Order: sequence, then C-alpha cells, then structure tokens
Amino acid sequence: MSETTKCFFETIGHHVCEDTGEEDVRKKAPFPSTRPDKFLGHGYYFWEDNLHLSKEWGGKIYHNRGKPYVVCEFSIACQSNEFYDLVGNRSHQKYILKIRDLLTKKMRSLHNWPIGKIIDFLREANDSEDPEFGIFKGMFPFSTVRAVDNSYSSSRDLTKFSRSQPNFTELNPCYIICVININRVNLSPIEIVHASKGA
Repeated sequence: MSETTKCFFETIGHHVCEDTGEEDVRKKAPFPSTRPDKFLGHGYYFWEDNLHLSKEWGGKIYHNRGKPYVVCEFSIACQSNEFYDLVGNRSHQKYILKIRDLLTKKMRSLHNWPIGKIIDFLREANDSEDPEFGIFKGMFPFSTVRAVDNSYSSSRDLTKFSRSQPNFTELNPCYIICVININRVNLSPIEIVHASKGA
C-alpha cells in the first residue's frame, strides 16, 4: 500500500499533568505514566476527547494533594495497523482473550493477569531474544491502545433504546488511550485547555 493511501486513526486526546509552568509543560508534555498499576501498560496516557473527566482526574490526583495541574489537548494520529482498539474492534477484543488463554496454558503463574500486565509482557517479548518468550514474540506490533473504563459513573449517560424495553446504551463512555511508542505516533502541537490555578 502506498504512503498516500494508508489509513490512519485520528482523535483528540486530553493529557493531565502537573503544572510546572506553561513553557515547561509545552516543552516536555506529554509525560509517561509513573503509576505502578498502569491500565494499558507503560506509556503516555490520554482521555479521548473528554475534558470533563480530565479535569476530574486532575482534581483527584493533583489538586487534592495541593499541586496545580493542567489539561493539555493533542491531536493523536497513527497508522490504523498500529492502533489496537479494545473499544470498537471485535477482532482485537477476541485477540487479547486468545492471548490471555494462551499465556495461562503456557505459564500457569500468569492466570488472571490484568490487561496492562499482558500488554507489557507482549511488548517485552517483541524486543527480547530470550527463548522463554517463544511464540509470543511479534504478537503485539502496536504503538497505540484504546480501551473503555466502565467504572466511571460521574459522566455516564445510559440511554434506553426504546421505552418498552429495559435495554440501554452508553452515550458518554470513558475512553482511555495509551501511546506505547511515541515515536510512531503523530501528536499535534500542545494546547493547554485548562489550568487549575485559574479555575
């Protein structure tokens, strides 16, 4: 496929970080996550087009600790074949389930590993020459991952399909994006869209 016909995934990402001064943030953001319990493994995290949840998260993580924070807006774009979508791609969802089952069969100690740990394992396998990784090498060639966090309730909009049935859909879901390899993703120039100091 030629460069001009490649398909791209593109969206808006909101990144929350400590307010260390506008010039410093513009120069250094986004920042990799330092949390030990990373949802989608090591990488740079964004809320997908959700300023409300970004501000809520900033208040929880920074403001409540007495630290100012900012929300930075980026345009995120990557080639479609490098975008691993656990939100709207059923083949990708089934693929991670298949890998999880395979990991469990090969290494019983990996039973019930969370998604973030599975992704980090597969990334390590890609870069390793250790025969221990065997069949897992090359299984995860993606630079960006998207997933939905169904635990958030503050902004949920559960709307019924019809008045006569109890079934409903979520019209304001919480989507998380993790950029695993920032060198293979196009990020637009940063725009600071919220600063807690001025709130």
